[in-house]
Amino acid sequence: MTQSGAKNSPHLSALESRSLVIDMKISTKREYLQVIKSKLKEGLLSSKGISPTQEEDIVEFMEDNLSKFQDVSLRMIEKIAVLYKANPDNWQKICRTTCFK
Repeated sequence: MTQSGAKNSPHLSALESRSLVIDMKISTKREYLQVIKSKLKEGLLSSKGISPTQEEDIVEFMEDNLSKFQDVSLRMIEKIAVLYKANPDNWQKICRTTCFK
């Protein structure tokens, strides 16, 4: 939900009022990570050409750096997977630069 007083609050409130918003009662990054792991079992990254070994690398990286990420979401893990595929030797460094707070 939107934070009142934030610069974009009126715009976000307008978007929320036009959307179906579901409160999943998830409040911590650790809880979000559990949701992500369940989606991985359903093929979230394998459908994008990520191997099981690569998926393990990505999840381990997220777990090790959970508090440093800007956010923990399905979009974030997909972003990391794209970086992994594009830069298999340097993806962690790029993630630290682009995905961390």
